[in-house]
Formats: sequence, structure tokens, C-alpha cells
Amino acid sequence: MDAQKQDEIMSYIMNKLEEEKLDIGEGISLWHTMGLFIFSQLDPENKDVSKIYANIRNYLDEMENLKGTNK
Repeated sequence: MDAQKQDEIMSYIMNKLEEEKLDIGEGISLWHTMGLFIFSQLDPENKDVSKIYANIRNYLDEMENLKGTNK
């Protein structure tokens, strides 16, 4: 993952934290979870970078939706 994509994803997480849609524990967990996605189930051979980024973004959106339904 290049620095630009890392910044983009971290900014997305930070925005959700600022909007209080995530708490700090969730934000940290999501950030660390990205590594698991990149190197495991999304693209085991790490050949389709756009697929990896799209799936990380989808995961973040799903987590936001789950948090909204748990309130």
C-alpha cells in the first residue's frame, strides 16, 4: 500500500472518529485490521490492488453501518 492510499484510508477513519461514528478503539482496530485484509482473504496473491482498496473501504462502510444499528 502506498503512502497516498494509507493517508486516504486513515483520513477516512479520522473523519468517522470526528463525526463520532467510531470510537477510538474501533478506529485503532480498523486501522490494524487493514493489514489482515491485505495479506489474507481479499487477494491472497496481492495482485489486484484496486480490489484490496475497494474491499477495505467496503469493510469500513459496513462497520459504520453496524455501529449505527447497534445504537
